Amino acid sequence: MENRENIAPVASGAPAAAPASGTQAAAGRRTPVLLALGVALLTALVYLPALKNGFVEWDDPLYLLDNLRIRSFDVSLFSWAFTDYHAGNWHPLTWISHALDYAVWGLNPLGHHLTSVALHAANTFLVVLVGRQLLQAGEERSARTPDARPPDQTRVWIAAAVTGLLFGVHPLHVESVAWVSERKDLLCALFFLLSVRSYLSRAGRPAAQRGGGNSPLYAPLAFFALALLSKPMAVSLPLVLLILDWYPLRRLETGASLRPVLLEKLPFLALSLASSIVTIFAQQSGNAMTLMATVPFSARLLVATQSFFLYLWKMALPTGLSPFYPYPLPQQITLFAPQYFVPLALAAGVAALLGTRRGIGRPWLAAGGYSAVTLLPVLGIVQVGGQAMADRYSYLPSLGPFLLLGILAARAWSRAGSNRALRLAAAASLAVPVALLCFLTLRQIPVWKNGVDFWSYVLTREPGGFPRAYSGRGTAYENKGEFDRALADFDAAINLDPDNGEAYASRGLVKSRKGYPDAALLDYDAALKLKIPPETAYRVYVNRGIAFGSKGMFNQAVEDFNAAIALKPESGEAYVNRGRARDQIGQGEGALQDYDAAQRLDCTPDSLYQVYLNRGALFGRQGAAERALADFNAAVALKPESFEAYGNRGITYGGMGREEAALQDYSKALALNAEFLPAYLNRGDLYARGGQRELAARDYQAACSKGSGEGCQKAGLLRK
Repeated sequence: MENRENIAPVASGAPAAAPASGTQAAAGRRTPVLLALGVALLTALVYLPALKNGFVEWDDPLYLLDNLRIRSFDVSLFSWAFTDYHAGNWHPLTWISHALDYAVWGLNPLGHHLTSVALHAANTFLVVLVGRQLLQAGEERSARTPDARPPDQTRVWIAAAVTGLLFGVHPLHVESVAWVSERKDLLCALFFLLSVRSYLSRAGRPAAQRGGGNSPLYAPLAFFALALLSKPMAVSLPLVLLILDWYPLRRLETGASLRPVLLEKLPFLALSLASSIVTIFAQQSGNAMTLMATVPFSARLLVATQSFFLYLWKMALPTGLSPFYPYPLPQQITLFAPQYFVPLALAAGVAALLGTRRGIGRPWLAAGGYSAVTLLPVLGIVQVGGQAMADRYSYLPSLGPFLLLGILAARAWSRAGSNRALRLAAAASLAVPVALLCFLTLRQIPVWKNGVDFWSYVLTREPGGFPRAYSGRGTAYENKGEFDRALADFDAAINLDPDNGEAYASRGLVKSRKGYPDAALLDYDAALKLKIPPETAYRVYVNRGIAFGSKGMFNQAVEDFNAAIALKPESGEAYVNRGRARDQIGQGEGALQDYDAAQRLDCTPDSLYQVYLNRGALFGRQGAAERALADFNAAVALKPESFEAYGNRGITYGGMGREEAALQDYSKALALNAEFLPAYLNRGDLYARGGQRELAARDYQAACSKGSGEGCQKAGLLRK
């Protein structure tokens, strides 16, 4: 690229401009930053209600609530984040971000939402700065002609601020911000924008100042790598940079300039290719690409064309937003259906217009090209998941149309000149739409308040019924303990889709929790006969094993836990349950091995508590009192509200001759649960052995009054 493209000439005969004073220069540098901070602050204020939201039963359990890996911030976290395809995704930086949040906030949703709001505000801040850079570059290069006017900084600032406002408060972005699991969107955008900003700062300078025309773009490349580590949607960045080279940087003006510009993009393209390959493997591991096998390429192309124009429409008129837009059935996708024919005709018309380029300026072409290439990875040509489109996919692509609107707003202000009435009209024409967008965003944020509200809203958008929504709401009801409502929703999901294996699996769990193991087993059997993801199959085997155990069918339970371990050998939960089943059939050593394995592997706090409680009881029966005591101490430390842990430790203390400690534990257990009959009986026995007959009689009588025949018998013996 020739250096003359980056040096603005001075018109012949025109006097050189006087250099700005240091104070003026500093003020000029502060203005964009202060403007960006103001827009970012307004964005954060609009999103403050999101801090009242909780988690939702859509990816949040998989990403956060049930994800044990993010609960420890150590070497194992980084190893897992970079090597595992958890949830069918590979975005290690996103997992690390969630782990950081968990380290600070635990599972308090406020903290997780606060991080998301802060990231969105930071992205809005960057949008204003990047928008100013783009507009400044366009103005400077337009001003190089002898008859051009000097760049209008006020117009640049207005356009950049409007772009940031639209990006910050647009309701189409609520999904990316108010849904904790979509943290990947925000992180990806942050590094994407930083990469573009650093590229504009470097590529806009003369080659001599850049250390040579083809020197590596280290900072933009590093930020690009971080964006890919957050979400693979950033793969379009190399094409975006080429668009920026064409306009506004104008580095692609001749054929000779193409080769060096392409050469410097090779590292970016290599990273994009590597990320794309890894993403395909990750999605295949999670069975997220099964739709591609049933929908032909021509049909996917029609849906993609329709989705592209729908995105543009929702950017202009954000109504009818939904967290889920189901992919149409293959038989519904036909060329002659209006919803597909009209977008295709529009696309053909745009292509014909582009061929002539009549009346289309570079800013419009560059903005449109940017939106097209950033949407390309998610339009469904390579279909991932069961959605036709998603509001979150518009997060970065919306910058193209928003920047054009910012330019139009700035032009309207500039043309108003010093006419006060016209300027008021221009300001009102901007303030009213922005206020309306804020209102719509504030109305959309509560959709993500909790699982019940979320899925109920989705069902209002799909009046014909949507199996996934019924299943999601059913799980939300189950987590709230509203089992009858949960069953009704799972029934609805199965009625709409009799092959919905996940709904059978979830309904089986609810029936089991209601105390109907036989009915639960039928649902688990039905789920395993259908096509379900490996994670669901693992959960079915664990739950069916527990149901077998509740019926005393411990051999069958062991078989199911074996199957669960084969599917997910890193999960401690299946080992804990297999240990309990083995203990019941007399395989004490095998049970101990399972408990030890569970302690070493991924274990929820509740499962780890079960390890200590059950292993301690087994040690007690084997006469290993010290080892039993150590486990019960660990159980009490992990779950100090557990009356069972105190009761079992009391038995151990009693067997060791430590009667006072045993009495204290029995009393603590009864303080936690006054209905815990073994504690009355065991404490009564200790009192009786110590000659405290009245205290013993009181405990036996208490047990008797609560339905214990043994208590009644012992109380009667004391009275004789």
